[in-house]
Amino acid sequence: MITRRKAVLGVIAVVTLMSIPVLTFGYERVMVIPVTGEIQLGLSPFVERSTKEADEERYDLIIYEVNTFGGRLDAAVIIRDAIINANVPTIAFINKRAISAGVLISLAANKIYMHPQSTIGAAEPVSMGIGLQKGEANEKVVSYWRTELRSTAEKNDRPGDIAEAFADRSIEIEGVVEEGKLLTLTSTQALDLGIADASAESISEIIKLENLEGAEIVVARMNIAEKTAGFLTQAIVSSLLLTIALIGIFFEIRTPGFGVPGIIALIAFALFFGSHYLVNLAGWGEIILFIFGVIMLLVEIFLIPGFGIVGTLGIIAIVASLYLSLVGRFMPVTDFISGAKVLAIAFIASFVVILIALRYLPKFTPFQRLVLKTTEAEIEGYRSSPEAYNSLLGQEGVALTMLRPAGTALIGDEKISVVTEGNFIEKNVRIRVIKVEGYRVVVDKA
Repeated sequence: MITRRKAVLGVIAVVTLMSIPVLTFGYERVMVIPVTGEIQLGLSPFVERSTKEADEERYDLIIYEVNTFGGRLDAAVIIRDAIINANVPTIAFINKRAISAGVLISLAANKIYMHPQSTIGAAEPVSMGIGLQKGEANEKVVSYWRTELRSTAEKNDRPGDIAEAFADRSIEIEGVVEEGKLLTLTSTQALDLGIADASAESISEIIKLENLEGAEIVVARMNIAEKTAGFLTQAIVSSLLLTIALIGIFFEIRTPGFGVPGIIALIAFALFFGSHYLVNLAGWGEIILFIFGVIMLLVEIFLIPGFGIVGTLGIIAIVASLYLSLVGRFMPVTDFISGAKVLAIAFIASFVVILIALRYLPKFTPFQRLVLKTTEAEIEGYRSSPEAYNSLLGQEGVALTMLRPAGTALIGDEKISVVTEGNFIEKNVRIRVIKVEGYRVVVDKA
């Protein structure tokens, strides 16, 4: 009897404990994800991560607080896909404005709430260059973007023709927009036309209207990696990283061993590819292509005489990997040649810096302190080479080996170790002695 009573009491206790959270505290949780400012590449991984977190932790609602004049369309599409794929109910709260790329993001949500003084529309795609100069996107891009807006709107039972009119000024809707004008709607107009579902002045009002009063509200924040990636993937910053990397490679090749210039170049390339990988611009394909190019270039320099197909393939692979990491999904939208512009700026800037460094760095006072200026002149009694070497100056001969830059040459009847001033000279090419410095015999092509 006592055992049966204990069992009954145990069952009652378990049921009571299981019911306490539901009856007293509730499990309602709402995640608010800000989609504000420019829609840039650092924002898309943040929205993806936050949406996935809300899915995995089974939140009751996700509210995307939208206040943007637009930005990159490829970033907007990534955000749109994340919202559509969410298993949690989603709401877009247009808190003041959803312009351009913000329209697609808002249409992706299950419901749209608009602040009474907010607007939505003007979603015509434009081509944007590095200097922020705007131009018209081509018809192919406009057609794609218009269809993307329509399909997203219709998925949530919103009028597709209105969504298309946001992006294409050639569309005319009687009583709504004339041909030749882009459509932008106030909150009242959006409600009347079925684009928006309701009006609200704040997130707390939305939660009240959704019968989630008392729910825990969690506001998502960008982490350091996402903020850094957004900064590093800006066109000017990408150009700067590539410039630093190219300068580092040049000076690393010019100096023996592996030192500071090489480390700086590796860090710059790591920041470039790492940030572009994080925002879905670069993938493992681009990274592998870059590594392949570097390997081909090293093989050409250290293992194969001269410079030919292998070295050319290496350079092409490196440039292609950098270019592909600079362009997004919609290359015409972000200006198809913008990637080439970034590379051009990097190559030109690094070339100028290298020229200036080679010309003026040796004259720079701190640099001169690192250079040994003491000479052992023959007039002071020093003898660093046999008299016969002095007589070689101006004589001609033949390279017995490939001079890379050191090798062996036949001058007169004598085989002599020689060196060039950095250039490579093929075997059996005529050479001339242009300088004698101790035992160092410097030659050039005759």
